[in-house]
Amino acid sequence: MNLFENLQLLKENIITLEIDKTEDYDIAYASIDGQSIGRAVVLTSKDLIKDFSIIERIDINEKLRNQGLGTQLINELTKVYGSLLISAADSNSARLYNKLGTQVYKTFNKPEDYGFGVYKIG
Repeated sequence: MNLFENLQLLKENIITLEIDKTEDYDIAYASIDGQSIGRAVVLTSKDLIKDFSIIERIDINEKLRNQGLGTQLINELTKVYGSLLISAADSNSARLYNKLGTQVYKTFNKPEDYGFGVYKIG
């Protein structure tokens, strides 16, 4: 059975991260049972904001969205990076990030700011 066909299996398994590191950012590839579910780009340069890494982007396979996998991925990222900042791209992501963390800025004044607030998670 294909992982994408069994959404209950998704909720019962733990996301595994494989992280490719560069000087300024990491790409965290997320999978369950060896099947890719998405990825996240995490800005890690300490020149950005002291003591925080920034989630620049999260992508979950389109067929798997709205199943809680984005939440699971963010939770796994906090285990690796500690406290993270993330800028909400729209009102839906703002609701999710507010549920997972705390809004710390209304705007960010960085390229990662989309105007829907910046949240600290973890």
